[in-house]
Amino acid sequence: LRQFLHRPSIRIYLILIRQTSLWTLVYSIYEIKFFSSDGLLEGLRQPLETGKITISRSTYAATFPSKFNLIAAMNPCPCGYHGFVSEVHHCRCSLRDIDRYRAKVSGPLLDRIDMTVWITPTPSSEWRNRNISNESSSNVLEKVIRAKQFRTERIALTQNILQGSTVQRTPIERLDSLSFTSPGVDLLIQSADRLHLSSRSLIKIADVSRSIADAELSDQILVHHVAEALQYRAFTTSR
Repeated sequence: LRQFLHRPSIRIYLILIRQTSLWTLVYSIYEIKFFSSDGLLEGLRQPLETGKITISRSTYAATFPSKFNLIAAMNPCPCGYHGFVSEVHHCRCSLRDIDRYRAKVSGPLLDRIDMTVWITPTPSSEWRNRNISNESSSNVLEKVIRAKQFRTERIALTQNILQGSTVQRTPIERLDSLSFTSPGVDLLIQSADRLHLSSRSLIKIADVSRSIADAELSDQILVHHVAEALQYRAFTTSR
């Protein structure tokens, strides 16, 4: 991770949420595929999954805490216009070029990222549209704090303490602990079979579904929570 700090495309933010006294370390990587050549991306797999990093030398090995939030971006293809509808710009890349470009970010690394979504360009006609209603940061923060409080109370009531990926559990145990409704878990399993998702991707979708349910103050994970979480894996499931 130390090598990341010397890269110009890396931005590191230390965010303090005053109401909750929570410090969050955020790594922001622009054009993530440029970091694939020297193995730096693959070095993120362990800390993303376990929140720890182990450094091994010939005579000793040391493990350090390494919890952080990763935000990364990349173009959809080498020219940057794949899937972009425009009368001026058109994608010039072949399917082989696109596959080779996206393969620089490995599937195992993507499996460890909670959400992978397509971002479409904002039309210039909307830049001056002041009538678009956007939530303020303070309103979003209030919703996040309320969802975290609801999650804490839910866990305390059910005595079902789940600490994310730091707890070694089988996929079935993880699903059972998240309080799915029967239709919700059916949709999740059917989607995993149809999209050929790995167990790790399935768990990520389940965790995001649980977060969406907490944001809506719902004790159980409903079908529409799972459907929304599946949309947040659009890039991973389209590879």
